[in-house]
Amino acid sequence: MRIVIPILNLSMSGGIRIALQYAAGLADRGHQVTILIPAGFRQDYVTLPGNVFFRQMTIPPILRRSLGYVAVIIALGRAIPVCDVILAIYWQAMWSVLVGRRQGVRVFYLVQGDDAVINKGRSFLVRRRNAFLYGHIYRLPVKKIVVSSWLQRLLASKYGQSSICIPNGVDPKVFAETQPKIWTPPSENFDILCLARSVQWKGFGDVIAAVRILLAEDSRVRLIVATREKIDLPSDLPIVLCHPESDTQLGGLYRTCSVFVFPSWMEGFGLPPLEAMACGAPVVTTDCGGVNDFARHGENCLMVPPRQPDKLAQAINCLRLDHALARRLAVGGLETASKFTMSVAVDKLEKKLLEKTE
Repeated sequence: MRIVIPILNLSMSGGIRIALQYAAGLADRGHQVTILIPAGFRQDYVTLPGNVFFRQMTIPPILRRSLGYVAVIIALGRAIPVCDVILAIYWQAMWSVLVGRRQGVRVFYLVQGDDAVINKGRSFLVRRRNAFLYGHIYRLPVKKIVVSSWLQRLLASKYGQSSICIPNGVDPKVFAETQPKIWTPPSENFDILCLARSVQWKGFGDVIAAVRILLAEDSRVRLIVATREKIDLPSDLPIVLCHPESDTQLGGLYRTCSVFVFPSWMEGFGLPPLEAMACGAPVVTTDCGGVNDFARHGENCLMVPPRQPDKLAQAINCLRLDHALARRLAVGGLETASKFTMSVAVDKLEKKLLEKTE
């Protein structure tokens, strides 16, 4: 089977990482997988799979200057090679698929989040334009695959669309490269690990507010910030800034932290808490949507409402004070992560892509 995955950039986002893992997994199963990418693409953090073809598409400078992002979308669609299946992963790439769709090609749209929330914080005109585009794309007559049951319900209620649910997974060879640690109480600093993003809805500001609350009780609290972006950090807090260059390095941070905190306001799936579980870290997460497919409050994590730093601080403090609880949640997380592997996800996706009926 010849599979094409159009991608507009190679950023550090979870959606891109999942797409690359799907590409590598499908290629391992004998399929010819091509990732179509604009020439001069930006590569941050991600590792390109060696068993996948990368086809770059050049855009004439005059078109890029005059049409901007629209030129990229149109050119990407026109450059799609002959194939059996097109797997689009973002609504912009889905638009490209329509521009370059070949007769007889089966098109699938991998929906990984609610664009209405991601759109917040942008200008009014940009929000209106994007809402018009992705609203129509969600309703297109193509197979839709979602990464969580929460997204499945959202597409049904908001857009009247049916979809296939294939939850994401972690690669145990990467995040459990060594034997996951059995959680032990920290002997020195109580290290809170957070993956920081600059967009507001990722909730990093809530973590900063929670750490301020915790420092009033224990001066040993320290925030470990892992990011590949330029993040403004307060100078009055004990913060260690890390720039992991691979998932293997990120796994090392998961394994050595006292607790991993995931403060997002909305997630289509929420991969980092599952990665942290695979590495044996106790997890505090917000109730941000997609995490409910694997996160269970009191069993493998502590779950709090989004956008409430005081609740976030209370949950972290519970694990700081109750080491037996932290250890029990870490053990529960290891068991959960063993059931959500990327190999299982690729098997399910391959089965759907091979189905001949529309």
